[in-house]
Amino acid sequence: MADLEVGSIHGVNANAGQNINGGDDDGAAFNDSDMLTIDAMRARLTAISATSYTVARLNTMTKNDMIYAIRVHDHAVGVS
Repeated sequence: MADLEVGSIHGVNANAGQNINGGDDDGAAFNDSDMLTIDAMRARLTAISATSYTVARLNTMTKNDMIYAIRVHDHAVGVS
């Protein structure tokens, strides 16, 4: 489902160069290198749990689903 990334009509990448947590100041923020591409997100989720994030499961997830799942696993404090 998230195999293709569609940009905005203005060609703007919403999180280019920004912290995925919205710039939180708690010192525990992570960078978005695991979220730069769909393939990188799929690889990170598989590394987190290959039994939970199977190819079939990843194929049903949207880009936002993947971002949320990575945030929950890697930086739950940033999810509110």
